[in-house]
Amino acid sequence: MERDTKQKRAGMKKLLLECGGLGPLIVLDDSDLGRAAYAAALSSFSNAGQVCCAAERVIVHERVYEQFVERLVSEAKKWKLGNPLEEGVMVGPMNNEPTASKVDEHIKDGLNKGAKVLLGGKRAEGFPTRLYYEPTVVVDVTRDMLFNQDETFGPVAPVMMGSSDSEILEIANSTIYGLQAAVFTRDIGRAFRFSRELKAGQVLINESTLYWEPQEPFGGIGGKKSGVGRLGGVYTIYEMSNIKTVVIHTITNSP
Repeated sequence: MERDTKQKRAGMKKLLLECGGLGPLIVLDDSDLGRAAYAAALSSFSNAGQVCCAAERVIVHERVYEQFVERLVSEAKKWKLGNPLEEGVMVGPMNNEPTASKVDEHIKDGLNKGAKVLLGGKRAEGFPTRLYYEPTVVVDVTRDMLFNQDETFGPVAPVMMGSSDSEILEIANSTIYGLQAAVFTRDIGRAFRFSRELKAGQVLINESTLYWEPQEPFGGIGGKKSGVGRLGGVYTIYEMSNIKTVVIHTITNSP
């Protein structure tokens, strides 16, 4: 009923919406940890984390949790904060105060519920505004935290632990969003299982959550709140086209 009312107000126009995500980057116990850590940092800190398909949750198999976290912190330290117009700077400021305040809120909520900050975790001093946020790694993140419920949309890598493939899938699918997901594994069978069972519009194997080719269809999966329709290549045209069926029976002889 709610959707019907909104459609009526819009004049029954076709809609193409990309509404954000809470993308998981999954690290299984047989993965290349160096590649996974590099991709997690790239996915979490690019554009100061202000990307709809950023790695908002890094879910790691318990067997490699500590080794991966160590590598991730090492990668995160390479991300220089500063004026994005200066050479060598990799992380610039947040877009506005409400965006930065949301990062503050998520970190505070996580710490109050048992998470630990291993790197960053606060706004940086010595910059023209208070919108510069240190690249941050938070560990021991759990499902009841805001990190797992809404986009942080900042330069934060919240790391969660799963004890099995099934639990990792359950954590990954436990949100209202379903836009982009990444899985790191050397096992093609596991790769296919995760690509099949993850509730996301795009699943990337051994690649960052930021990967997208402009000709590929991109958008959220049905039943989640990451959008409606697909954009990219011809798919955008299809979404905005009206398809008409015409049937013609040619008459050659009268009965």
